[in-house]
Amino acid sequence: MSSVKAVVALLPLAALATLSCSKTQDTAPERRIFGDPPLIQTVDQDFFDPAFHVRCDFTDIVIRAVCFISSPDNYMLDAQPGVGWVRGRGLGTGPPTVDAGVFVEGTYGEATMKVRATDPNSTPAQNNILLVSASYIPPDSPNENSLVLFDDGAENHFRFPQRVGAIGESCTVDPNGFCDCSLTTYPLDSGDPVKNDSDFTRRLAFHTPTANPYLLDCIQRDRHDTLIYAPPGTTFEFKIEAVDRQGNLSTWPQSLALTTGDDGFDCTGDPCGCCILQFGGLDAECNGLPGMTSPTVFPDGLCVAVQL
Repeated sequence: MSSVKAVVALLPLAALATLSCSKTQDTAPERRIFGDPPLIQTVDQDFFDPAFHVRCDFTDIVIRAVCFISSPDNYMLDAQPGVGWVRGRGLGTGPPTVDAGVFVEGTYGEATMKVRATDPNSTPAQNNILLVSASYIPPDSPNENSLVLFDDGAENHFRFPQRVGAIGESCTVDPNGFCDCSLTTYPLDSGDPVKNDSDFTRRLAFHTPTANPYLLDCIQRDRHDTLIYAPPGTTFEFKIEAVDRQGNLSTWPQSLALTTGDDGFDCTGDPCGCCILQFGGLDAECNGLPGMTSPTVFPDGLCVAVQL
């Protein structure tokens, strides 16, 4: 029987936000202490997709979730193409997937913030910009949050825990075929494509407070986005600033805004596998669902052969 071990993680909280701008414009400093202030040259306007689609293959997690059912033969379980299955909705109504597997997919709001900033006092050995940030007031607090943008080529990682509690997504298997599945953490990053090119970037995923946790884990695992929750229709306004090592501050003259939408969730592909995934193992609701076959043990499918 598999055991689930909770891994407690301390979370470095690094979030991001979005922006807009359509032209090149240098900004005057709000505070000048010594030397020349930073120059915020451009802020990307095309930064937000309110219905970004993501799709993740969770087949391996499903197979690990049932590895205790029998001998090592269960590692020969094969997910099948299918119409999928969602808890509370049942079998999908669309055509079966072309690919075999268990796929978590859905939509959410994704913002990619990109700010080009330079400093006249930078040298080849050291960038004089200390940080570039976006500040906003969240919908559930009167306090302003500041989100750091990075020119790091996505090298910095911020570890966040998986949102699903029903099944550990980090599994190992001993020689006897028994599983040890633990809650995992995902290494999020800035989404910055090129290091040290003066483009400071951060990517965020905006989701509703009731978003499906499998969708959130899919976003963290495959997109490495920092998650920010807000009810649909929430407007965020961001102040873009750059600070150099002498403390000089420059501010982009316009506040930048986005309005969140709703999110969507689906589990497509193998119906039996989708049910196992959402329950963290076999459940009575999985009885009779097609898929997850094994040539010698479960030729008709795991959810057909093993019913609760």
